[in-house]
Order: sequence, then C-alpha cells, then structure tokens
Amino acid sequence: MHFLILIKLTTEDKIFERVRKSFRNFDLVTQKNDKEICQILKNNEIDIVVDLKGHTYKSRIGLLKTRPCPIQITFLGHPGTTGTDFIDYAIADDFIVNSENEAFFSEKILKLPNCYQPTDDKRYFPNTNFSKEEIGLPENKFIFCSFNSPYKIQPEMFNVWIEILKNKEDSVLWLLENENSESIKNILLYVEEKGINPERIIYSKRYPMNNYLDRLKMADLFLDTFPVTAQTASDALWVGLPVLTLAGKSIVSRVAGSLLTNINMKELITYNYDDYKNMALKLSNDKNSIMI
Repeated sequence: MHFLILIKLTTEDKIFERVRKSFRNFDLVTQKNDKEICQILKNNEIDIVVDLKGHTYKSRIGLLKTRPCPIQITFLGHPGTTGTDFIDYAIADDFIVNSENEAFFSEKILKLPNCYQPTDDKRYFPNTNFSKEEIGLPENKFIFCSFNSPYKIQPEMFNVWIEILKNKEDSVLWLLENENSESIKNILLYVEEKGINPERIIYSKRYPMNNYLDRLKMADLFLDTFPVTAQTASDALWVGLPVLTLAGKSIVSRVAGSLLTNINMKELITYNYDDYKNMALKLSNDKNSIMI
C-alpha cells in the first residue's frame, strides 16, 4: 500500500509517526506542485486515491482533475458532495447519507456498515480526577456544555439553549473560549438581554488534547449545534459524556446522529427544536437516564 501526504506539516508528532509506520511506502509531497504529484501517482500506478479535504481550507483536490488514478474517492474532511465529475465515490453510512439526500451527490455512495467517521480507540482516555471547583465549574449545578467554534453557534439554536437555561435554573452553560473576544462579549450581552445572568455562561480555556478530555468529562450533557453539528461529539462520547443532537437533512447536520446511531443511543437524536429542548430538560432532571 502506498501513502502520500499532501498537507503542510508544522510538526512531525506521534500521530504522524503512527501513520508513517502503517505503510510500506510513504511519500511526503507537500512541497510538490499538482503536476508533480499527479506524475508520482501515475509512476507508482496507484489504483485508488482518497481525498480527505474536499472543498476545505488548503485543499489539493484540484490535482485530481486530470484523473491520475482509475478510482478517485472523497472521504471525511468535507461534509458533502464535491460536485465534480472527477471524483467517483464518496464514503458515508446509512444515517449520514440517507435516501433523501443521496440524489444530490455527484459521486456514487460507498456506505460503511456502521458509522462513517473512524474513531481512534488507541487515544488517551481520561484518568485525571478533577473536582468541578478546580476547573471553574459550580459543584451543585447541572453542566450543559458545547465546545464548538463560534460560527457554529447560530441564533436559532442559541435561543433554544436560553430557553433550556430558563427552565433549568440550577444549571450553567459551559462554552469553549476562542480567539474572538467580540464573540464572547456578544454572547454575554445577549443572554443578559434575554434575562439570563451572564455568570451562568462559563468559558473554558483551550488545553492540549489530553487535558481537554480530562476536563470535558466533568460536564453532564453536551448540547450539539445546528445546522453545523459538532464532529467533536466523538470526543464527548469517548469520555462518557452524552450528546444531544438535532439532525437535519444535510450531512453537516447529521454527524453526531451518525455517531449516536452507531452506539445505539438514537433516543438522543431529535428532529426539531421543541423536541431538542424538551429532551434536554428531561435528561437534566434525571441524570441517571443519560449515563453512557
């Protein structure tokens, strides 16, 4: 098996070494142009090429326009169709690409039997025991959390979160700090306008992965965003934190639903805002019902 890395690497970390050791042949072609990479693919008679970026930042999908390989596949990095005539297949599963949205793909769909998103079962599992107080959380409150980028927090869903907080007075919302101080300021002002004490919105600093997982497990329920759902939902499930999601029609809104389906927790998948809110309140009033 031949493996080509096309991304720009800043460090060669443990994950990089694991990937390198998994393949007999390994070429790092970051600095080569599209024509040179296509020639490498042809010279090595690569049968199948899998693009992992789609139309995302720093993608190199354009180099596949000349069809250097007989079979060209897109997977994982871009939650949707490429809309091109040079990608033959997209890898998915029955939940994330259902019969309704399959017709909108330019690719044929290769469906995995379970969840399309691979999860590393060799990753770190939390073994540091914090108290809530040690990480800035109240000991006697229900902790809703949503560790997502600010752009994923849309007004419609955020208003649902506010309704949840209003109906569950002994709770707080734990969010992830980001580099956009205006985003934090706007959220705190908005909740105050809606009658929520801004002190009930708690921001976590960003930590290295292992420390982040140690802290994440201290929440009680992960509130997924919509319509762009959290692929970090897999982090929450990994540490035993239940995830409540709202599944829409697009792939990007069905990621967490796919993960939950795979672990037989479909009851945490909702399909409208009212059901989402009601389920959050039901679960927050009976913590034993959401143990993973």
